[in-house]
Amino acid sequence: MKKKLLFLLLSSSLILFGCEKKSESETSVSSSTPVSVCDHELSSSYLFNETEHWKECTKCHEKFEVEKHIAKERVVVEATCTTGGKIEHYCEKCAYSYEELTDALGHSFGDPIIVEPTVETEGSYTITCSRCSETIQKKILRLPAFVSLVGNIISWADVTNAEGYIINLNNQEIDVGGLTTYQVTTLDDLSGDFKVYAYTSSDEYFTYNGKSTTEAFRRAKDNIQSAYNSNFENDSRIRLNRIGGWNNYPYGNWSDMNDGLGGHYYIHQESDGNMAALIPAVVWWPGNTTLKRDLGSGCWAVGTYEISFDIKASESSLTYTANGNYGKITGYLWNTHNASDPITIAGTGVSFNEVGLVIKDIPNISTSAYTNVRLRYTLNSNVPYNQFNLIYWPEQNIGEDNYIIIDNIEVFKVIDGVVQTDNVDNNIGGDFECWNIYTMGNNLWYADNTILPENNALASAVIKEDQNQALKIASVTDTKAQINLAGNPAKLGQGGVFEMDIKVKKSAELINPEFSFKMWGFKAGSPIALTEEVFIDVTSASADTYTQYTVRFLTNEVAALDVINIFFTATFTNPVGSDSNYLIIDDVEIYALVLGGDSTMNMLMIGNSATDDTVEYIYNILENLGEDVSKINIYVLFFGGCTINQHYDFYNNDYANYDLRAYNKTSKAWYNLIPLCSLRTALKLHSHWDFISFQQAGAVYKDNTSFNNLSAFAESVRDIVGPNTSFVFNAGPLYLDAAAQASGFSGREEMYEHVTTIDQKVMEGFYSVQFDKYIPKTTAIKNAEQPFNVDLLHRDDIHLSFGLGRYMASLTMVAAIFDKDINDITYVPDGVGQSDLNNIIRCVNAALVKPYEVTTL
Repeated sequence: MKKKLLFLLLSSSLILFGCEKKSESETSVSSSTPVSVCDHELSSSYLFNETEHWKECTKCHEKFEVEKHIAKERVVVEATCTTGGKIEHYCEKCAYSYEELTDALGHSFGDPIIVEPTVETEGSYTITCSRCSETIQKKILRLPAFVSLVGNIISWADVTNAEGYIINLNNQEIDVGGLTTYQVTTLDDLSGDFKVYAYTSSDEYFTYNGKSTTEAFRRAKDNIQSAYNSNFENDSRIRLNRIGGWNNYPYGNWSDMNDGLGGHYYIHQESDGNMAALIPAVVWWPGNTTLKRDLGSGCWAVGTYEISFDIKASESSLTYTANGNYGKITGYLWNTHNASDPITIAGTGVSFNEVGLVIKDIPNISTSAYTNVRLRYTLNSNVPYNQFNLIYWPEQNIGEDNYIIIDNIEVFKVIDGVVQTDNVDNNIGGDFECWNIYTMGNNLWYADNTILPENNALASAVIKEDQNQALKIASVTDTKAQINLAGNPAKLGQGGVFEMDIKVKKSAELINPEFSFKMWGFKAGSPIALTEEVFIDVTSASADTYTQYTVRFLTNEVAALDVINIFFTATFTNPVGSDSNYLIIDDVEIYALVLGGDSTMNMLMIGNSATDDTVEYIYNILENLGEDVSKINIYVLFFGGCTINQHYDFYNNDYANYDLRAYNKTSKAWYNLIPLCSLRTALKLHSHWDFISFQQAGAVYKDNTSFNNLSAFAESVRDIVGPNTSFVFNAGPLYLDAAAQASGFSGREEMYEHVTTIDQKVMEGFYSVQFDKYIPKTTAIKNAEQPFNVDLLHRDDIHLSFGLGRYMASLTMVAAIFDKDINDITYVPDGVGQSDLNNIIRCVNAALVKPYEVTTL
């Protein structure tokens, strides 16, 4: 906007041009005489208007020297970035001028300086004015961490101060609001990478769309079918786990469920192809391993009978003893007489129910050849069923290498004291041959599970090729052949995205067959579809060599399924009855689809404050020993004082009452990653877990029921993490006398003996769980009572001290889990002297060698 000020200035002095008046005589001259002219007096300065200036006669006001302004300007007030300025416009010749007010210049910011956000730290956005050096700085939200696909749920950790999240799937952006999960519902969702970033409307933050957490969909490294003989190479070895149902026809395997314990046994194929029952010593009293044989109707009537079976034993079962007692077998009948019908050892009258047979004392018992055992029983009234129960009671050396093998269970009638020669047990399976791997007419078992042919697929068989076995799916009675692979990983029923690899050959004469599968779950006998029909285009399959096909599929989540079957259907184009109507399949592998890399070591420690004590200095020690801690993820799932039984209850009810703790590798401190977290949520952080550790609360070690649910709890976790995760048991804590006495012990010494004894039983399989590693921190602490005062090891009656106690626990864990040589450690935390390091290392190393007893240093 312009303002003009016009100044009209009149000169104070005039230039006189002599315009004086003439005399009368002069004016009387004739008219031809010229009229007098004004001798102008011009103003000394210019007059002006908005466009021009001039000089004017002061007498007659005539304008002279008229011309346009000669424009010039000068800055009166300089403008700044935030305030306006003033410019004066003027004429170089005249006094004409006007002022112009100018706007503030505004900041002249250069390129921003951006500190990229990470999954652990916020970023920053900084710009600086080149004129006034004004600086503006804003924060950038941290990137979402722990992006994972577990099952069909993509999840990520909450970002502090975020109001919502934008995800990108299949090149489509989706605003999911404040949710930190997204359910995959279609395979189209899996095209391309997955991206996610957080947003907020807060002025404190800069919206930076150039950075997101980006993860690629990939296979998990574990083939979840690896334990299920899906390459058909495993000769039939069926593991029959303890069950609580009535029967698993024609064999059931229940324990007496004393203290919730019970073992397993196998339907086992020997090297010569013979099928038998192998019963390992996997539990101690009061649990047991019971083989149950449902006897046929020929064994139900009044009379005397002789049960015959063949037996051989492992070297361990013949040699291991406890205080002179050796392992033995006992047994009983179960019918409407409620196990009251006695069984005796034939020819001796000795009770088989109560006394039994010592394995090593059985005549001609051997590790390589069978010997025969005969038992007798008498029925005084008819029964509607009859079941023979055989139990192996080991006395020592719990483990898979301590076993007996049973075969050819038969029953003979005894008439007038003479044993007849006809087997009256008319139930099949006493010789176990109906499970032979090359027989399809009956159930064909593989690994823990079975191949079940439908009636249209009885021409199917496991076939032998050159150094290979495969499954031939064939029909001579229909245009379709349908096979069930019965019994599959529970993970398939937890909902998820999977890839199946399968190798296929077809007969040379078969044109354009169809091949598909569908997965079914069964709960209380009712089928529930887990997938849609998934078709595999096998038209390119060859008759001579296998072609590998890969197909993706989604499964639905159905809780607590009893069994999961993969139902394969081959549809043929040749006439019914043709010998060419077959496909051959091999190497059926299934991988979960996950997000992110698999190069990290991931460990979840389920526990309590004793677990906190264990991990405090883990990262400091590992880094000092040269480990790349950026690739190590250790988490603590914390609930104060939590027992094994409580953990199991929390899992079953999906209670979100833990604190999930993680280590911030930037600030080098533990923090609560997810307050109020459930175990199921914690397990979704990673698609692969290298280690899961369990810990019991010290206060309940003297309670005989405190480990009742360890087996069931571990099995539940195993169902989620799969077969390739190692289970770790973290030693129970050790209290000072007052707290030990409050927990039912006479003092610290008795508590140590009790804790280590129970821990040893845990590690030796007494509770039917296989633990791969043990953290003997309690023995390390007990060893440390020799060079150190016990008060230095504890901060109160229950917990380890923040310095020495926790350091020793962490050092023990590093050595036990990471197999690190701790002799080279130089790091010690505050409160621990370098001079103490040698004694600390000696105490820990001694505990690693003798984890359940004190070593004299």
